[in-house]
Amino acid sequence: MPCLAIDPATMVTSLDDLERAGYAERTRDPQDRRRYAVDITDDGRKVLAGLNRTLVGLDSEILTALETTERHSLHALLSSLAESPVLTSMFDTVREQNSTKRA
Repeated sequence: MPCLAIDPATMVTSLDDLERAGYAERTRDPQDRRRYAVDITDDGRKVLAGLNRTLVGLDSEILTALETTERHSLHALLSSLAESPVLTSMFDTVREQNSTKRA
């Protein structure tokens, strides 16, 4: 299961918003009643599909000066950077500092 590296309080707030909007729903995990399973609703799928279309359009508009192969290279490089231990460590450090400030 992928790790999103999102602060639990932020995740709960985000899920509350998504659930209130009708885009997601939480149910108790049948394997572990202490946990919730989160599912996307039909409305959530529709909104997500629309947002993905918008992002593809923005991607094309913003990167119009690049050839297709250059776009693919840029995406690959940015994905590698996003997954790098150095960057994820920096995010973890900032998140821990913010958690300490709130406590």
